[in-house]
Amino acid sequence: QAFYYSALSYERLYLRDGKVKFLDRARERYENLYWQFPADRLVADALYHLFVTEIRDPLKKVDRALDYLDHYPEGRYAEEITFLLGYVQLARGDTTAAQSGWETLYLTRPQSPYNYPVLYELARLSLAEADTTDAAAKLSLILSVAPHDTLYFLACRELAILEEARGRNLQALMLYRKMAEEL
Repeated sequence: QAFYYSALSYERLYLRDGKVKFLDRARERYENLYWQFPADRLVADALYHLFVTEIRDPLKKVDRALDYLDHYPEGRYAEEITFLLGYVQLARGDTTAAQSGWETLYLTRPQSPYNYPVLYELARLSLAEADTTDAAAKLSLILSVAPHDTLYFLACRELAILEEARGRNLQALMLYRKMAEEL
């Protein structure tokens, strides 16, 4: 437990001061817990925090995310890690891996709180590939079932822009009006 709580303290110091040396020390403590006490109940949390610290430092690998998913595929952080890992893969230029991971998350975890954000990101990938029909279907699905939060309005805006680009100005106007009425 000492490794874990020491690492959390260093992570908080990094968040406060922004010094990478604190991030390195936190990572070191999490790794020590992982390697020296693999059966400890805090190992899953340590692997999650290792992934989060590695995301903050773009020079580090994100192997810990894969370690977590290998050891705890049904763990409490698995969905979040899969979702965030998609962004890392996109940043590294691996669109196929990001899309595959997000599609798997969407199809295998129907109750995941990440389903709407995943669907939104998949729609954006479809737009990037100029597949406007698929993007419109995904965005429309979000509008029909998602709660009216920030993601809902982002999807509504994206769909309105898409409809405008497709020459469907009346549909775009209706979406913009809907957004204005609900704000």
